[in-house]
Amino acid sequence: MARYVYVLVTGEVNLYPTLCYLSALSLRGVDPAARITLLTDEPTAAALHAASHRLLPLVDDVVAISDAGSPKLISRVLKTTMLQRVREPFIFLDVDTLAVRPIADRFARPESLQMALDRFPEAPEPVFPQWVKPLYETMGWRCPTPRYFNSGVMFVKADAAAERVFDEWHRRWRAYAEKTGRQNDQPALNSAIDATGTAVGVLPVAYNAMVQVKENFRRGARLLHFFADRYGADEGTEYQKLIQRAQAGDALSFADIQQSMSRRWPLVEPWSVRRHLVAGSFAGAWRTWRSGEARKHAARAKSEATKRPIRSAPDAPEPSPAGFD
Repeated sequence: MARYVYVLVTGEVNLYPTLCYLSALSLRGVDPAARITLLTDEPTAAALHAASHRLLPLVDDVVAISDAGSPKLISRVLKTTMLQRVREPFIFLDVDTLAVRPIADRFARPESLQMALDRFPEAPEPVFPQWVKPLYETMGWRCPTPRYFNSGVMFVKADAAAERVFDEWHRRWRAYAEKTGRQNDQPALNSAIDATGTAVGVLPVAYNAMVQVKENFRRGARLLHFFADRYGADEGTEYQKLIQRAQAGDALSFADIQQSMSRRWPLVEPWSVRRHLVAGSFAGAWRTWRSGEARKHAARAKSEATKRPIRSAPDAPEPSPAGFD
């Protein structure tokens, strides 16, 4: 039986417990014997229990800490110390993921850690992100690292190599947060991997299909990753509809998730003709093109971009309070 771990720190019942509920529901569908641990803090646990949230029956263990601090801060304390709290091999998942096929088979591999290479909509091929370079220089860390991993899906073995990375990750993240004022954990994780010389197994795209980057990542995917902290759930997508149904209290099953995620419709950006074509939604592509929705969205995006302050380099994405980077 595989152990799965979520980090959820909100202090209240908002969107993120709903995302976690949907993700855990999908896990139960692909792995009925899954053991699910929720790492959280006492205020969030109290809020979930007070609301009798539907997430709670799906998890086996709730580990709530009493540390004081903002949800963002506490979520990163928990994420960078997961191995100390779980003490057995586990798969960490961001709450904005949906499992559509089993994923635990990767534990048969020998690596202590396995992660996917990070990708961005503006850089769909793996690359060391430009916004990280000045932060690494501030910290005096080697830059660029040979690889740059996404921390939203992690296969972790409870061995000495993994412990070294987690210890160094937490130490570097603490120093990074104090010196830069930022709390995102991914820069410190990648620096820790580099500093310890740890060989990390590279997950295939199917095990962390970042569909915000490319629509065709959905093909053959086992785990869909939506980047909901940065981009939200786009209006008119099946993911948004699942969220709305969950928030309304509708009865949902894994079959509902399967049906929604297999529909020939873009998983994100339904105003994109290209995404409709990749998804096999040819009628949708025609309607979107004819309505001019793509052009309207491009004009809105351009207008919004002109209102933002000009920076010499893009800002690092700030983390959500729910365990994303």
